[in-house]
Parts: sequence; C-alpha cells; structure tokens
Amino acid sequence: MELAEGGRLTDLLTRFGRLPEVNVRFYAAQIFIALSFLHEQNILHRDLKLDNVLLDGAGFIRLCDFGLSVDGFQDDGLVNSPCGTFVYVAPEVFRNSYGKAADWWSYGVLLYLMATGRLPFGGKNIKELFVAITRREPFYDSFLSSALVSLLKRLLSKSARDRPGYKSSGDKRPLAADPFFAGVDWLRLQTHSMTPPPLPKRRLQTSRPSENLSSAASHAFLSASFPAAQSLSSPLQRDWQSKTTRSGSLSMTGLPAV
Repeated sequence: MELAEGGRLTDLLTRFGRLPEVNVRFYAAQIFIALSFLHEQNILHRDLKLDNVLLDGAGFIRLCDFGLSVDGFQDDGLVNSPCGTFVYVAPEVFRNSYGKAADWWSYGVLLYLMATGRLPFGGKNIKELFVAITRREPFYDSFLSSALVSLLKRLLSKSARDRPGYKSSGDKRPLAADPFFAGVDWLRLQTHSMTPPPLPKRRLQTSRPSENLSSAASHAFLSASFPAAQSLSSPLQRDWQSKTTRSGSLSMTGLPAV
C-alpha cells in the first residue's frame, strides 16, 4: 500500500488534544465519502476508529484495515457476529444483530473524539462502559457548535432505526446535507483540489465533565475483546471470543498511553 506520510489521526490527537471544528469537518467529510462508498459497494467496515484513518503527505485521509469487514452486504442485511473495538461499537452490536447503521455509530464516536479529545462513553471498568454505551447519553461541551452537537446526536442515537444508515430510518435527511457540512465543496474535496485547513499551532485545552458514566475515566487499558461476562454462549460467539483482532489496546481517552 502507499506510504501514509502524515501518520494516523490518533497521532494528531496525541499532539493537539482535540481539533478545531474546521479540521474536524475536513476529516469528517472525507471519512463520510469513504464510508459511503464502502456501503454503496455493499461493504460493512466494522472497525472504524482513529487508528484506521491515515493521512497522506498532503493531509488527506486514507481509510484502512479491512480485516473485520464484510462484503456482499445488502442494505437490508444483518450480521450476528460481535466484533470491533469495544469503545466504538454500537449498542445493537451487543445484541448480536446489526447492519450498516453500526458503522455510522462508530463514525459518530470518531467525530466526538476528534472534537473533544475524549470518548463519548466511558467508565471505571468495562461493565460501566457497557452501561454507558447502551443507556447513557454523552456530555456535550459548551465549545461545540450547535450544528456539530445536532449531528452527533443523530449519529449516536441508541436506536439504529433512528440513525443515518438504517434501511428505513425515520430521519430521511441526507447526511451530506447536514448543517455541520454546510460550505463543504464535495467535488474539490474528492479530487483533492483544495488546501487542507491549517492545524492548530498549540495543544488545545479539553474540558472534563463532572464524574459520571458518560465521561472518560483515566483507566489505563481497554482491549478490543468483549468481556466474557456478557454470556457469549453460542459456538460462534465462543469462537469469536477466542480470537484476537489486530486492534491494539486503547486507553479510555482513545489515545495511546503517553
């Protein structure tokens, strides 16, 4: 594969803490194009996260790592094998029946992480994290624009039926027409005929919400494996649990330990 001279999006957050919304919009729009293309080709990615978004020398993204992807996947299709990186997976993945809307949940987690420097759902241990993902709502910082908060709420809807990407979603607004993407020149973006917005000159401060289950605690590790306590009793589930993915361990901030 080609050299990704710009490294990973993870590296940018390690360096800057969080990204200004102009940069979040630039990367989010490109990831949207890439993920939409995969879905049009009937491919479910299933492991969308910061580590799997690379940057070329000019600052444009490359979506990578299709080791957990499913191809030949129709709009009305569902898969039953739980996999992915725990902190990015949608609530319906725990119920062992999910479709393309699960990728858009992961996309929402990724956007939230770029904009705030922390994960939308966290806890002191995996059990609390599971409760947060399935039952709690994220904390939205005051520095986030109303357009971004509105988009994040669409993407992080607990119900897959109400999320963009669901085959019969009640929300019929095209995601590309969302107010957060107002002003994006999609043609120039796809042809790389525009200059990426400059990155911040210094590390940005990230606020910490009051301690609750939707905040990111400073737990030092979180593997990609689901906890055995989730009653993974079928042969398929036990087989899945016995395998390790290529996902590395994540801290509760979604960034490598420093």
